[in-house]
Amino acid sequence: MSKWGKVNGVELTDEMIDAIEANALAGFPGVEVVEYARHSPSPAMKDETLNVRIPAGYKRAIEAAAIADHVTQSAIVRDAIGAWLMERELVA
Repeated sequence: MSKWGKVNGVELTDEMIDAIEANALAGFPGVEVVEYARHSPSPAMKDETLNVRIPAGYKRAIEAAAIADHVTQSAIVRDAIGAWLMERELVA
């Protein structure tokens, strides 16, 4: 095993690390940088973590939507919960 370890089952070599470094130093030519929004519904609200069990199909759909919309999976779930709560007038 290399000193760099593995990523997705692929062993990283010194050559790969050198290529990654060169690409970074060149400013990642040809790469489109996508910024992910992260926000709380209100600056007064503190974020908390909620662990939720969902069907595997929901998880895959959320992952695909997050990639397509350039947002985090958390943002999708947070927005969905917020819409549900607002519809029921449980939050402003």
